[in-house]
Amino acid sequence: MNENSLPSIDQLKEQAKSLRNIKAKDGVSLGHSQCLELVAKGHGFKDSNCLSAAASNESGAKPYFIGQRVSGHYLSTPFAGELVLVKGSDDPSLTIVRVKFDQPIDVVKFDSFSNFRRQVTCSLTKEGVTREKTSNGVPHMVLDYSADFSAVKG
Repeated sequence: MNENSLPSIDQLKEQAKSLRNIKAKDGVSLGHSQCLELVAKGHGFKDSNCLSAAASNESGAKPYFIGQRVSGHYLSTPFAGELVLVKGSDDPSLTIVRVKFDQPIDVVKFDSFSNFRRQVTCSLTKEGVTREKTSNGVPHMVLDYSADFSAVKG
């Protein structure tokens, strides 16, 4: 399911309530939080927190969430990794994220010297790019997607 077509938070809660009622008719007693977890799994998310974060994006919240898998280029080097920090910025059009790379990235382009990074913190736009650029005009980080988070569920 594409996150752009997720139900609202209220609709997800209603789905959990309906599931609870259906299960009760079958003689199975489940709590509301258990039903929320089942609804999250049904939408392809790891848990209800990830689903809630994704559904919140529908209302203009930041499009990133902790645990989200991302890939792209950092200082022109391809990477895959996971968001381990997501927080708001003083600029509402930016989100501060920390990416933990699956494999360390050498951020130095000289043959005689290396400096490997396991993670990096930067400010991203909703389009998945930094405003900061290298001397040749390339953004420091560019994610491989543009506000399409269907492949990066928690």
